[in-house]
Amino acid sequence: MKRLILIVSVFMVFAACKKSDNKAKTILLNEISNDGVVSTRIYYSSDNKPGKYESYGAGVINGYINFEYDASGYIAKLASYTMPGEIPAAKIVFQCDGEGKVITNTNYDLTGATPNIPSSITTRTYNAQDVLIKVVSKDHNGALINQANYFYFPDGNLKEQQQFKETGNQLWMSRKTVFSIPNGLHPKGAEQLQAIFGNEFVASFFSESIHEYTYDQNGAIVTHSSHIMSGREFNDDGSLKKQVQTYTSIKPPQPEVVSNFGYAYLVQ
Repeated sequence: MKRLILIVSVFMVFAACKKSDNKAKTILLNEISNDGVVSTRIYYSSDNKPGKYESYGAGVINGYINFEYDASGYIAKLASYTMPGEIPAAKIVFQCDGEGKVITNTNYDLTGATPNIPSSITTRTYNAQDVLIKVVSKDHNGALINQANYFYFPDGNLKEQQQFKETGNQLWMSRKTVFSIPNGLHPKGAEQLQAIFGNEFVASFFSESIHEYTYDQNGAIVTHSSHIMSGREFNDDGSLKKQVQTYTSIKPPQPEVVSNFGYAYLVQ
């Protein structure tokens, strides 16, 4: 929720309920609110693809992302802007395979001194079941920036993400995120966003708990924080309606922060 990050993997699942004209309806996450104040709005095209993603602070828009697709309907480009002034911030160009899975994406920092030189190039690896298992990001000279490995529960939900850095040709784990998702829980409404932002996006608010750790090069824990969800309510169609999130910084210790999240949807 707190992480609007441009990480991409591709999965497309549509809701099973029916329209009167026998076309399947699709439930689409349209708005996220925090303590009654909008924090995110998502707009979709007529064919249910995300077209614009707006982020808000204190109810005021502070940035947005535009989505572009190729002739096959696969994601082709993201462009992000900061507000006020609609200042170009970043651009991501994607290469997909014939099934629509993202294989590589080239990332540009439009605020830097060299906006036309990629800030990173990301490559994705999938297993035999077409499930994302590794993401490797390198700079334009081929030096490793970050590697992320993904692990899953038997029902397909994300269980753990491990991130690695490299020093002296040795990989070391710099961050780990552990998710706890009830067995078989696949709330509707976020599938199209998962297709763009990846499994972490969905797991970040469908998990009952999230524990995040950062490490130093010797393997010692530097920070540890948790997000614990409670008070969940679901709509009749299976989509998540609201929940309470309690954030705790365990190391270093900090006071808890409690947030009340609400979710609104479109059905089209």
